[in-house]
Amino acid sequence: MMYIRDAHVRRLAKANGKRVSPSFLLWLDGKVERLVQEQCKALGSCKKTLNGQDSSTFDGFFRRK
Repeated sequence: MMYIRDAHVRRLAKANGKRVSPSFLLWLDGKVERLVQEQCKALGSCKKTLNGQDSSTFDGFFRRK
């Protein structure tokens, strides 16, 4: 199952002067799947919704408003 949109990733890479291979897209998609699964396991049954505050544990990523 693909979780990311290939065209959006390709567009972002192209804007930065790069191209994206199919193997990179598969790796990136797998990374998204693993991150979500890890976060769900970490939260256990204490929460039902993943939010921005939870994302601070994703490799130091935190989306600001």
